[in-house]
Amino acid sequence: MSTAGVLSVAGIAIYVLVRASLWAEFDGAMADKARTMTAMVEQDEDDIELEFKEPVMSEFDRTERLEHYQIWRSSDQVLLRSPSLQTGDLPYWTGPLDTLVYREAILPNGRPGRLVSLTYRPQPGHEDERPQRTAVSPNAPITLIIGRETTALDRTLSRLRTLLVTVGVLAAALSAAVLRWTVYRGLSPLRALAGQIEEIDEQDLGVRLDVPRSMTELMPVVFRLNGLLERLDAAFARERAFTADAAHELRTPLAGLLSILEVTITRTRDIAAYQKAIGKCLSIARQMRTMVDNLLWLARLEAAPAPVERHAVCVEELLLECWEPLAVRASERQLHVTWQCRESTVLSTDRDKLRHVFVNVLENAVTYTNTGGQVTIESLSQNGAVLVRITNTGSELSQEEAEQAFARFWRGDSARKDTGQHYGLGLSLSQRIVALLGGSIQAESQAGGVFTIQLTLPDN
Repeated sequence: MSTAGVLSVAGIAIYVLVRASLWAEFDGAMADKARTMTAMVEQDEDDIELEFKEPVMSEFDRTERLEHYQIWRSSDQVLLRSPSLQTGDLPYWTGPLDTLVYREAILPNGRPGRLVSLTYRPQPGHEDERPQRTAVSPNAPITLIIGRETTALDRTLSRLRTLLVTVGVLAAALSAAVLRWTVYRGLSPLRALAGQIEEIDEQDLGVRLDVPRSMTELMPVVFRLNGLLERLDAAFARERAFTADAAHELRTPLAGLLSILEVTITRTRDIAAYQKAIGKCLSIARQMRTMVDNLLWLARLEAAPAPVERHAVCVEELLLECWEPLAVRASERQLHVTWQCRESTVLSTDRDKLRHVFVNVLENAVTYTNTGGQVTIESLSQNGAVLVRITNTGSELSQEEAEQAFARFWRGDSARKDTGQHYGLGLSLSQRIVALLGGSIQAESQAGGVFTIQLTLPDN
């Protein structure tokens, strides 16, 4: 449509310019003829003379492309007329003295024409042969009107309009065809790319898109799409791994529940035996509830950030509060606990969420420290932030394995001998909570079996 519009505007502009040029040339010719005739019309005392030879002014006598002239003294007094008028008259009107005035009119022969009127005072004549002579008052102005048919010019303009319309229509059609072919050819790589995308499904996200290197315009799009496919592939892989891990983690405690219940129901037992069996089932159910709660926390944090209710929190007091329920277990395992909290540090943060993080990290240390090993709890202010380090001995992890400690369901024992007791969700959940609080958490495994969890919390 835009191409057709441009061609239409161009055609109209060409027509207007050519029409104006032709009319200007037409009017110029009439003006030259009018001025020539004013030089031929002279006044000798009380007579008006028109001096010209027939061959020179033959256009006023021919029968084709007629031209006419008429000289008026006033609207009711005609001084001279061309033979081509026969008995008819040109329309009479006057304008300012010595000024050419144009107008459209129908000539006496019924054809369309254009008139030019010039009112002037004739120049004094001289003694000579006077072919045409008419009496008039000395120095009185007279009006010369020349008429010329415009039929030929109208035909020329009509042919020009037809030509421009025809050329415009053909050019628009040709442009549309060329544009369609160009667009079709230019979009062929996009169609090929769309075909590749259509063939990809959730079972084959490892496929990567490819386009010819000559199509440099599409390379950024393909690069971004391949990046999206990589992220989708990783997300689907995590989902599959999560499903498998969750099923594996739930299967063991459920199997424990079933076995305890099946053994208990095989025969009548005393109250103590039933209480013992119920206690075991209750312990397993609580562990499963802990795992489900952690999964819900993770799901909520990943779906939408939870609101953070900030209050003044003393880090050292919160660490002591979180350690208190674990102190008995630490004592049973003969752990040596060292506190290196040099100063009282107050943070503006969400106490409940930070407490959940401290409980997970401290429980992880108590659980995986070797019997009789060392646990060190340290807090300090540094560069406008609060650092909390929990270090324990007995680690058998490499640094590469330590970096995976925040993955869901990941545990250091590949055999998962603790399945049903530890689910590998605590550190993963802690990482997301710390990020929500504006901090960061890292894991490091050093030589000698020293494992360190470091939290960096903003001091604001």
